[in-house]
Amino acid sequence: MLVFCCFFLSSSVLLAQEKKTVSGVVTDAKGAPLSGVTVQEQGSQKMTLSDANGKFSLQVSRNAALVLTY
Repeated sequence: MLVFCCFFLSSSVLLAQEKKTVSGVVTDAKGAPLSGVTVQEQGSQKMTLSDANGKFSLQVSRNAALVLTY
């Protein structure tokens, strides 16, 4: 199943390390929201799940890559 993500980035500085809050909506190929998708920072234990509307928000390190698992 093809999964699309729209990401909206905003920057914030915490504890002298640059972090970003990545948020978006996970949808299928037809644009329907997907709930329960795991969104994880690659190489990290930081993760969250998309909600019933496909929305998620996760604070990650600068230049992080995300891994989505459904």
